[in-house]
Amino acid sequence: MKSYLSIAILAMFATTSMVGMSDAASARGFHRHVTAQGAGGRGYSKDVERNCAAGACSGHRSVQTNQGYGWTTDHSRACANGSCNGSTTVHANNGNSWTRDRGVTTNGDGTARWYSNTSGPNGSVSRNGTVNRPQD
Repeated sequence: MKSYLSIAILAMFATTSMVGMSDAASARGFHRHVTAQGAGGRGYSKDVERNCAAGACSGHRSVQTNQGYGWTTDHSRACANGSCNGSTTVHANNGNSWTRDRGVTTNGDGTARWYSNTSGPNGSVSRNGTVNRPQD
């Protein structure tokens, strides 16, 4: 039950947070590169990039260790007309990958529909439902 309440609160925030923002005010992005090296050849390199404009954001993250472990993540989200949808894909250096698509849509009657589809090397899971808006 707690997760449904969290989804409902997220739905209300996500569908109202982009209202009233002009394209110029919401356009933003950044890129960050971090490298850390330690004793014994240990260390990592991380790149993070994010771009947002007009109610939509996309990003890329890459983490690579000196030992050859690592992954990349690509994600996107967009909100418009009472609906927010997002997608995340993770690719590991070992060839495995995972994808998660999720979203929420307000129904206009105080309820919201949500869905989450996750797939990876061990199969897929799909969930969906409807939640009521919390009463004041």
